[in-house]
Amino acid sequence: AALYFGISYYRLWQQEQRRSLNAQAQAHLAQLRMLQYQLNPHFLFNTLNAITTLVLEQQTHQADRMLSGLSRLLRYALEQNAQQPVSLATELEALQWYLDIEQQRFADDLSVHWQISDAAQQQSIPSLLLQPLVENAVIHGMNQEGKRDIHISADVMADHLELVVSDRGRGMAGVGRQPLPLETLRSRLGVGLSNVLERLDVTYHGHAQIWLQDHQPGLSIGISLPLSVPMVRRPYGH
Repeated sequence: AALYFGISYYRLWQQEQRRSLNAQAQAHLAQLRMLQYQLNPHFLFNTLNAITTLVLEQQTHQADRMLSGLSRLLRYALEQNAQQPVSLATELEALQWYLDIEQQRFADDLSVHWQISDAAQQQSIPSLLLQPLVENAVIHGMNQEGKRDIHISADVMADHLELVVSDRGRGMAGVGRQPLPLETLRSRLGVGLSNVLERLDVTYHGHAQIWLQDHQPGLSIGISLPLSVPMVRRPYGH
């Protein structure tokens, strides 16, 4: 009888453990999806407003191009699995859709420079990780002449993937010439950058790093992703 009750109790305990792990995994996935889908509403509003203006001015070709780019970007955001990483090459293609929209809005006042190594393009990252960083540079990276000069680089350094987005704007008060962990400025961050911090923490369990560096003028935001640490796993039973 003792053996029977002992085995029964052990089986019940195992079932409860599986239910608990599955619930934690589902909550984890829901948190990732929530963070992934938080596209900046100001970007959506400004884009739709710009499309409306183009239509009223009968610039239908530009309006159609901007609307097509927005449609591709939204479809990409909705179709991506929050736990399924994408190649950096795929992420950069989606980022280019966003930048095409912004370049139609700002025309010659926005220039983008890319420095992406072949080794970096083959690495995997969470989807829509770079878009908030680039959007932050577009919004805050305007110089005294009203120009926005954005630099995007990616390279593999030892066992890390290094991603850097730089602008030539006014920078941020309290950030010096030495890299400063973004975590120390959490209270001053907007939704986009706070979102990136949360996603990195949830996905890499504290092994990823994100930092700021002031260039006077200009600001860089960098992300260091460990290549040896796996990203979040699928929920139990899938």
